[in-house]
Amino acid sequence: MAEWIVAGDTVIDITDPVTAADVRIVQGHVDVVTGSGDGARVEISNVAGSPVHVRMEDGLLWVGHEELRLANLLDWVGFGMRKRRATVSVSLPAATKVNVSVVTADAVLAGIAGGVDVNGVSGDIVLDETSGDVRVRSVSGDVEGRAVSGEVQLKSVSGSLTVINGAPERVRAQSVSGDVILDLQRSDTLLDLSTVSGDLTLRLPNDADVDVDVISTSGRLVSSFEELAVDHRPG
Repeated sequence: MAEWIVAGDTVIDITDPVTAADVRIVQGHVDVVTGSGDGARVEISNVAGSPVHVRMEDGLLWVGHEELRLANLLDWVGFGMRKRRATVSVSLPAATKVNVSVVTADAVLAGIAGGVDVNGVSGDIVLDETSGDVRVRSVSGDVEGRAVSGEVQLKSVSGSLTVINGAPERVRAQSVSGDVILDLQRSDTLLDLSTVSGDLTLRLPNDADVDVDVISTSGRLVSSFEELAVDHRPG
């Protein structure tokens, strides 16, 4: 196993093939993008309070604050967050399976085709042209997917969930008070959408042939499809 403990601005080039990556940062910013070759490049800057650990073993690249390796993210909310900050940029092969966990850090993932799993508390999360299985869970941070494909699962408490110009096979989006906005390019995407008090907006191609079943307790339903009949029922 190769290991680095980083306390200042550092660039690490890893030549061994990378098949999976796990990035865990308390506060700061995380970028995960695609690069050339089978290895990886890790760029770390703005380190404060606690060093960033980098490990490479059996195809798995681990980058992050050591305190988050086994801890629950919610355990770190409001506890020592200001003492642990870093900006991390990781360049990986497109087929890498990626896991990202952040407390208040923002995260951007672009071009990853091996599937992504992202957990966040209050930082915003952006997925750009990712594919494969996509799963994102956030408490109060906003989640935005741009041109995503594959199977997409999004879950939030109060943050908004947005998919723009997407062509996923399936979307499951759940929110308590955050808005859910989907702008889809496919008419055959399987959808399972729910929100308690947030608004739900769904845009489909003009030639979409879909069955729609919407249940609302107190909200208002508006449709721009003339062929779609709205049936109001008691309860």
